[in-house]
Amino acid sequence: MELKRGKIQSFPSKHCKKEKVLIKKYSHCEKNRVLDYINKFVNKLLNMYPLTTFAIEKLNKQKMFEDANGKLSKKISKTVWRSIHHVLKYKAALYNS
Repeated sequence: MELKRGKIQSFPSKHCKKEKVLIKKYSHCEKNRVLDYINKFVNKLLNMYPLTTFAIEKLNKQKMFEDANGKLSKKISKTVWRSIHHVLKYKAALYNS
């Protein structure tokens, strides 16, 4: 994913408008891909463990950044813990979990 974004951002300055449109389009596609994965993950989780109470731990991301190296910090920053929590919260009520 980063490779594609990097190629778009490396366009010459004469393609400035095209670059902005492509970045916006790519960001939208990336966001949809992540939300789709979250929904599939939560559905599978709720199907595998019906009638289960899920406990969500509040993570201290700042502490995780300090303890991690460069690549891991980047991955931690891209995680969507809050989105997973919100989707799990409303789908658990639908699944009576």
